[in-house]
Amino acid sequence: MTAQNAYGISSRSDIGNGAIILTNPSAPVSLIENQVPKSATTIGMTWQDGFSNGGTEIIDYRVSFDRGTGSTNFVILADALVLKEYVATGLMSGTTYTFKVQARNSFGFSLYSTTLRVLCAFVPEQPVAPVSTIETNTVVLTWTAPHDNGSLITKYTIGI
Repeated sequence: MTAQNAYGISSRSDIGNGAIILTNPSAPVSLIENQVPKSATTIGMTWQDGFSNGGTEIIDYRVSFDRGTGSTNFVILADALVLKEYVATGLMSGTTYTFKVQARNSFGFSLYSTTLRVLCAFVPEQPVAPVSTIETNTVVLTWTAPHDNGSLITKYTIGI
């Protein structure tokens, strides 16, 4: 910094104390489903930090979700998360949920991330062994449909 008057400009001052302007962090990005902890009643997710931490470290994250109503009525599901991942448990199989995440630094919360919409479903249960009968020259197989774990079973494959 320099000072100026009618007689001229002063010498440059020493560098200041390095004040940092703080602001909210950028919204988290890359919110995706994490398939590893998935079950018929759980959904896992991960995300990354946005482009700016707002001048200070990210303290934690908050996950909000829409309870499958399809509205924009989001409620906080989890708060004070220190990892960039979360597993929502106790969900209703066959219901589609929408999630979004915020980051928080010492200044405050970011805007919300883009949303992640996921059907809470999993691989169907193993079918019970089929029962075979012979009718004339035809083999007839019957079985009881296994639990679909939230997603309609669309195909059975029978091996020989």
